[in-house]
Order: sequence, then C-alpha cells, then structure tokens
Amino acid sequence: PGVWPDVVDAASPPVSVSMTVVYGEVAGDFAGEEVLGADLNNDGAEELVMGGLTASRLSRTQTGVTWILPGGKHLENREIDLSVPPVDIQVTEIIGEGFGDISGDTIVEGDVDNDGFVDLLLGSPGNNNLTGRLDVIFGRSEPFPATIDLAAVPDAVRSVVIIAPEVRDTMAYSMCAGDWDKDGFIDPMPNGMNADGFGDAFQASGDAYVISGSLLASMAPTFTPVPTATSSPLPTSTRSADFNDTGRVDAQDLLLLIEEMKAQP
Repeated sequence: PGVWPDVVDAASPPVSVSMTVVYGEVAGDFAGEEVLGADLNNDGAEELVMGGLTASRLSRTQTGVTWILPGGKHLENREIDLSVPPVDIQVTEIIGEGFGDISGDTIVEGDVDNDGFVDLLLGSPGNNNLTGRLDVIFGRSEPFPATIDLAAVPDAVRSVVIIAPEVRDTMAYSMCAGDWDKDGFIDPMPNGMNADGFGDAFQASGDAYVISGSLLASMAPTFTPVPTATSSPLPTSTRSADFNDTGRVDAQDLLLLIEEMKAQP
C-alpha cells in the first residue's frame, strides 16, 4: 500500500511504481490492441492475454495473433520482448486461421463449460471474406503449447468453433459474455456487425447472437489426463459435432443439436 504519484512517466517510471512492459514480436503486429486478464489455469493469478490483430504469421497476412503470458509474481517489474521472451515465461501464441482474419481483435473471458476454469473467447471478424469466426479455447490446469494454430488446433487443446451464418456478417467484431439463461454456463454473445437482419431484409442492419454455453460445452471434445512422463492429455471417444457433414462446426450444427435435444424424451 502507498500513495501513487501525481504523474507516472511510462518512459521513466519512479522507483516506487512497479511497471511491466511487453513489447510486440514483429513490426506491424499491433500487440496490445486488445488486453485482458483471465485465470485460465485456476491458480489464482490471472494470465495476461494480448491481441495483435494485424500480425502476419505462416504466410497469412494480417491473420492476427493472441498471446497468453502465465500470470504470477514473475511478471512484476519486467521488460518482456515477445520476439525473445524470458526463459521463465512460457508464452503461448495463438495464430488466426486464415488470411485477413484479424484474430484477437476481440477477446473475452468466461467459464463457458462451467468447470471452474475460465475459457478464452477469440473473435476473428475478418475470417472467410468477413464471415466471422469465434473460437472458444477452454481453460485447463496444464500449460498451453507454445503455438496454437487455429487452422489446425492440436488435439490436446480443447476448443470449439462457431462460424457466422453468412458471408460478410463480420461476426465477433464486438462481443461480450454472460449467463443469459441462468443455467450456470457462460453464454458468448458476439455481434454480426454487417449482417442483414431478419430474413436478410435490411442490408447491413446488424445482428447479435446469444450462443448457449451449455450446448457449446456438449459439442466440444473432452480429454482424460493419462499419467505419463510428459503428462500429456489424451482424447477420449467423443461424438462429432459436425451434424450436417459439411466438414466444419457452424451455426447450422447448433440448430440441429437443439432440435435433437428437443426430440429426446
């Protein structure tokens, strides 16, 4: 405890102020355009999550990147260069799925599957010709891998993807999350900034979507940790969430799942 000075110069902070600075990895990343804290591993310390919406990786121009820096006292009063992170900070880089995705432009946290671990909701509003995409990366006690490519998410990373209904909807340009139906599961609420309203009758009037967290939790694959030398989680048998066999999980699969659940006694 103490009294803050009237002015803090970030270029030369007083010794009484503990300040950590994180530098972007590559020119043009726009690191820190989105920033939040989220306790993804439920250890009591919030991870530092940063978005760099115009970052280019893997020959994907402006695909966007999200970084996760594990929380804790080790982050205090540091200068962290993401191009050469300190050896004691295990940085995770999440790379957008495609060209122009601007993934990480919108980042929200919430316990979607109600398991006690905060989950990461990543918006990629430019995905697939501005259709828009929402990725849910479920929190866990194990560290995340150094790289998560949303075009091919590692099997051991539990996740689910929502694709907007139509091209140019620009879904997840903005987003919030909350327990809409009061069932204990956090429900993602992305917008469709450029969507055409009811029946596509009103051009660019915009849409907003409320997606059931409990349904998302039931669609995401689950993993059972198996004691090994590396403590690698292995996937258990699970039903595919691609109900209409299109090769991807999208809004139509959610509708089919809802109808199936309604039909059950």
